[in-house]
Amino acid sequence: MSLFLPILLLVGSPAEAATPGVSSTVEQSSTATPKEMAKNATEMIGEIEAAVTTVTKLLETAKNEKPKNEEMVKCLEDKLPPLVTIKEIAGRTHSEMQSRLAAGQGGTEYRQLAVLHGRATELLAAAQQCVKSTAGTPGKSNNSITGGSEAIEVAEVDIAPDVPVSPF
Repeated sequence: MSLFLPILLLVGSPAEAATPGVSSTVEQSSTATPKEMAKNATEMIGEIEAAVTTVTKLLETAKNEKPKNEEMVKCLEDKLPPLVTIKEIAGRTHSEMQSRLAAGQGGTEYRQLAVLHGRATELLAAAQQCVKSTAGTPGKSNNSITGGSEAIEVAEVDIAPDVPVSPF
């Protein structure tokens, strides 16, 4: 079972294989020098680590909110474990890639890192969507207006987007 998870994360679904960021990184691998590949791989690892940190902070913030938004917490809790797994696999893959490059050998590690990076980017975007979609009704806001000795509650006020008006 533990061997299956990394393969599943690397392969993903056909829709994930069409991720623009992944395909452009993979295409670069065929023309990149070993030095460029090492630099790009280090950047991808940094971005994966940043994604884990971001989702961890989002989850901690969601858990500490009063009142707690259970839907947001659940959504973020679903995104964090796969990100942590991707980070671990990417770290091992990066080490293997560095060893092969130092020995002057090629391998598939750079492409694997590109796929892992793409998947981490998708999970980060999904986690950010958790926050947006569960933070309240889009386009609506609950506000309280105070002034003088009375408070007026304004609930479900429609917020109209600014629409550019042509001067012609």
